[in-house]
Amino acid sequence: MADKQPDFNFTTSHRVSYADILEPRSFQKKGMAKGDPRYSGTFLINANDPDLAKLKAEVTALLQTNNKTGKKLKIGRLTEEQERTNTHIEVQVPWKSGDKEADRMAAAGKDGEVFRGQTLLKASSKYQPALAALDAGKLLEFSTPESIAVSKKYFYSGAYMVPSVGLHYYKGDAGKPDGVSLYLNAVMFAKHGPRLGGRSVNAAETFKGYIGSIKDEDPTGGAEEELDDAAGF
Repeated sequence: MADKQPDFNFTTSHRVSYADILEPRSFQKKGMAKGDPRYSGTFLINANDPDLAKLKAEVTALLQTNNKTGKKLKIGRLTEEQERTNTHIEVQVPWKSGDKEADRMAAAGKDGEVFRGQTLLKASSKYQPALAALDAGKLLEFSTPESIAVSKKYFYSGAYMVPSVGLHYYKGDAGKPDGVSLYLNAVMFAKHGPRLGGRSVNAAETFKGYIGSIKDEDPTGGAEEELDDAAGF
């Protein structure tokens, strides 16, 4: 039986992008769905956040525990020198640089400035995460299909949420490196924020001047760090 892998509970809220928390979604590549649908969220975390430092230390420890090579761990592709000296092993981690993502999106003609200065942490699960919301000082739980159906106003891209995640070490295959991924165990809505990837226009405000002038007709007709030790991030 595999050793039980650790859970990690954040203590502060973080803005969420790509929030597929209420309905699972498959990874899209060139417009085609790849793999099984998953519940997921990408959390935007300040690089100086103490929880992030603790999580990275736990991920490092898990990678080191399973590293039987005696080599140093390296996030991402090895340099030519590292390959030549055979001193490092490549690993994957569940976070990436928000600055690099912002640059990538800019090169593609998209606006990703909200990611700049942040660390992007992704967690996902094949199963619905436990859901709760802090609203007017009360903790609301959404555990039935009926309650989940009315919770959409909380779990959207741009809102601030507190995640609980499970660390999972996996062996790479087909030339892919070993790594650690995060299961999305539970999410608590903490506060509202400007929506990401959606409309920011208030429709009622936009069209208030048209009152009385619109006819009831349809005109149409019907997104490189090195791990030399447990604190080496």
